[in-house]
Amino acid sequence: MSPPSGRSAFCSSWSTRFGSCVVTRIWAGEKVGLFVAGETGLARRYESFVKPLARLSHVSYADTLPRSEAPVKVVEHFQLMLDVKVDVAAERERIVKEITRVEGEIAKASTRLANASFVDRAPAQIVAQERERLADFLPRSKSSSRSSSGYRRSPAEPGPTSVAG
Repeated sequence: MSPPSGRSAFCSSWSTRFGSCVVTRIWAGEKVGLFVAGETGLARRYESFVKPLARLSHVSYADTLPRSEAPVKVVEHFQLMLDVKVDVAAERERIVKEITRVEGEIAKASTRLANASFVDRAPAQIVAQERERLADFLPRSKSSSRSSSGYRRSPAEPGPTSVAG
């Protein structure tokens, strides 16, 4: 997928307490819709401010969100979902690649730290840096594994994928 002429691409991410979940490719300047469900009073009050800042084409309010593979962000007493299409197979593939990369980094750091010669000979700053890398990668591994389980395995399974925040 290449950007339309004269536009640069950026990857829109939906922040969650589990890390980041890439929704889809959204081109710079492209506007997308937003679905809001639940107690929408607060969202309705701030719509005129949020809509231009978030580059939303429209905001739709409903009692329940439409069925979609798009992630749902729970905020206070309402749910938010971008009106975007998610390529589940591509997203699952991206997550598997990320899990593989993170597991490789964990193995590399663990091997270095398990090597008594490395720990004894390397400067304390380098050993501390490896311990910090390992500590940073462990939660990412758990987050990526949790993210991969959120994507449906077959079209017959229920959706949408919901992420509490």
